[in-house]
Amino acid sequence: MLRALALPALALLLGAAPELPHFAIERPETLGGRPVGGRLPIVHAVIAGRPGTFLLDTGAGLTVIAPRFADATGLVPGAAIAGHDSGGRPVTGRTLEQVDITIGTVRRRFPRLAVMQIGMLDPLGIDGVISPQSFADPDCLRIDFALGIATLAPPADPACTLDGVAVPMGKGYRPYAPASASDGSQADFLVDSGAWRTSLPAEFAPDVPVLGAEAHSGVAGIAEAAELVGPLTLTLGGRPLHVQSARRTGAGRDALLGFDLLSRAVLLIRPGKDALLRLAP
Repeated sequence: MLRALALPALALLLGAAPELPHFAIERPETLGGRPVGGRLPIVHAVIAGRPGTFLLDTGAGLTVIAPRFADATGLVPGAAIAGHDSGGRPVTGRTLEQVDITIGTVRRRFPRLAVMQIGMLDPLGIDGVISPQSFADPDCLRIDFALGIATLAPPADPACTLDGVAVPMGKGYRPYAPASASDGSQADFLVDSGAWRTSLPAEFAPDVPVLGAEAHSGVAGIAEAAELVGPLTLTLGGRPLHVQSARRTGAGRDALLGFDLLSRAVLLIRPGKDALLRLAP
């Protein structure tokens, strides 16, 4: 008789709750034959029936797929759209509507995503960028970067709670963490797992020592040099956060909490609410 029971019913009969939908997050050392040093959170997804490799990017307000990947699926892009890459430079593309996406045991139909060039990610063999915010409705999405797993949970589930700092959803439905430095500088830091390194705009904590320089390229693929500065201590929600080094960007750019800090963090995205972030001190 037990054989006739569906798996969830059998789990309940045996006293075990059904497993929550989830997917793995990898941190490869190389991508496309190039070293990336485990500094990019990667997921394997099936979009419109085609498997691909994607960057899990909390700083993206919209899921983006490369034109070559969209062509391979046979999907026909629709209306033109415009936006900005992680360096603030303009990018353009076209929309896709009502697209099925599966990552691990998580399945969703995205009402809208974008087809556009992905610049520096293309030669790494990455097929696009997944915006995890798109999964958190009507459920919560708990992303544990340290453990390498993201879990979808109903609002009443314990997985939908976290002792963390509130990070309001700002422009483009992206999470921003209000932070300050010891000199009184304040900024809203975009929680951006797609950024390799934490970044400070020119006007934030201007007296932090300069360590050197580093090249940077956004999704538009345009390289630029930036200063590396540090160390400094940020305060988020009354909690100290030590930053060994950060990239100094131009005035007016978003401050970023990058994957150098988020790789040890837990981010809980709640439907219709602000997200919560727990960072390692």
